[in-house]
Amino acid sequence: IANAGVVYARPGSMSALRLLDEVAWRVQLLQNHPEIVARIVPFARPPYYANSDDQSLLNDAIVSAVLRNRTFLGSTARYEGRNKYNPAGPDWASQPEAQAHKEQLRAMWKLQKRSSVVCPWAGAVGPSSRASYVRLPIRGGDAVALAPRSLFAHLPYSAGNAITHLTAARGFAAKVATLRKMAKWDPLGSQVDAPAKVDPGAAEAEQAADAAAAGKWEKNAQEKRNATRLRERIIQREKRNAHTPSRPVGESKRLAHHAKQHKESQLTETPPVGAGGKAGGKKSRGGGGRRMLH
Repeated sequence: IANAGVVYARPGSMSALRLLDEVAWRVQLLQNHPEIVARIVPFARPPYYANSDDQSLLNDAIVSAVLRNRTFLGSTARYEGRNKYNPAGPDWASQPEAQAHKEQLRAMWKLQKRSSVVCPWAGAVGPSSRASYVRLPIRGGDAVALAPRSLFAHLPYSAGNAITHLTAARGFAAKVATLRKMAKWDPLGSQVDAPAKVDPGAAEAEQAADAAAAGKWEKNAQEKRNATRLRERIIQREKRNAHTPSRPVGESKRLAHHAKQHKESQLTETPPVGAGGKAGGKKSRGGGGRRMLH
C-alpha cells in the first residue's frame, strides 16, 4: 500500500522487494550524484534539478514495476522541464518525453484490477462490509494496492495514528487541519511529543492571526496590481510618444527665431497718431495745434 511517500509492505515476492529497493536506490542516486541526470534525460541542461522527492520517485518505480520497463519520465525528466521549481528548464509539454509519459500511464491503468476487502467495522464505512480498491499487478502474483480511505477512517485521531490520517489528507491545508484536530499542530515547537496544552482562547487568537495574515496578503497583492497598472500606463505613454512625429532640430530653431522676431516687432512698433501730430500728444511741428490720442 503506497501513498505520499509512505509504503506499508508485507513479505512478498522478489518483485515487491525490488520495488522497495528501487525507491531507496533512486533517492540516494539523485541526492548524491545529480550529474547522472545528463545520462537519463536527453534535454536536461546544468545546473540539474535532480528531483529526489520520494513520492514522485515512488510513482515512477510503480510504473516501472507494473510495465516491467524502468522509467524516469514522471519523476526525473518532468522536473528537468520548466516548472515553478525549475523556471530555467525547457517547456516540458513540447518534449517527446511528455507524450511518452502519458502513454506509459495509460498502459499502466489498462492493467489495473479491482478487488475488495472485508471490513470488520462495517458500520464505519456504510451499509456494505466490504471496501473496494484498485490493484496494479507486478511480477510474482504480487500487486501494488491503492488503499481506500475507509480502511483507515475508523482509527482514532491520535498521535499513534497521525501518519495514517496525514497520508489520506490531500494538500497542505488538509494535513494542517488533521494535525490541529489531534492537537499536534505546533510549527514553532521543539518537535518533542508532549501532552497538548488546551487554551480556550487559542482558537480565537489563531483565527484572528489568520485573518490578519490574509488581509496583509490581500494588501500586498493590491499594491502589486497597482504597480503593474502604473507600469503598463507608462509603457503605453512611451509608445505614443515614440509614434508622435517631431521636427528636425534645425527646423525647430528656425521657427523659434522667427517667433522671437515677430514678438519683438510687435513690442517696438510705433502706434498710429492723429493728423498733423505725433504719438504721446506732443505739439506738432506743422502748427496744427495740440492733439491728444483717443
